[in-house]
Amino acid sequence: WVDFILIFTVLTFAYDASPQTLGYAAALYGLPALFLGPLIGTLADHTSPIKFLLISFTFRFIVACLLFGASSESVFLTLVFLKGVSNLGSGAAEIILTRKLLTNKDLISNISLITVMDQFIKVCSPLAAGVIASMSDKAYGFLISALFSLLGIFCVILLSMSNRQKNIHTSDKRSFGSLKALKVLLSSGPSTRLFFTCALIQSAVLGCYDSLLSLHIKNLGLDEYVFGVV
Repeated sequence: WVDFILIFTVLTFAYDASPQTLGYAAALYGLPALFLGPLIGTLADHTSPIKFLLISFTFRFIVACLLFGASSESVFLTLVFLKGVSNLGSGAAEIILTRKLLTNKDLISNISLITVMDQFIKVCSPLAAGVIASMSDKAYGFLISALFSLLGIFCVILLSMSNRQKNIHTSDKRSFGSLKALKVLLSSGPSTRLFFTCALIQSAVLGCYDSLLSLHIKNLGLDEYVFGVV
């Protein structure tokens, strides 16, 4: 979340990016998940989740440092794409590892606490990113992100030392989807079609909103931190 806020505030306020460039950034950030997500998810199914998380955190650390030192808008956009790539697979590996380490009873008893912590982080980290962006003309917030990645690497190493199981997760056989599956979904009733349409509209709205909000804030004469507050 820190990276996400900083990407658009830096482009808007430091590089004076155009709406077209902000659209490119939003697309480059999301394209890896669209095209590489199923492939990376399959890799996560057939390798050690701890090893997968270690690689992910290391990649995130490197990209965050490079984003801090980006010298031009084009270099910055390239690194935004790599940032999207670095985010892939970690979610799947975390889910796999959670299922291996916790019983069903543990999951149920801890899910409310985890949800509260997750929402707290989702609120506080964008706010912190906005404040950091307003305090300097350089994207120092990316160094904060890099430090968090280092902390993640340290935690994964500690976890690997305490959890000596070498068993690779065995997943069920998966499908990458097909047009036939989509036809079945759309033919299952008007409520399902309406729900599917609403989901698509929501994604479209978020795609426009996220990329252009920072530009709108700048045009109103407001500071960088306002994006994080919103």
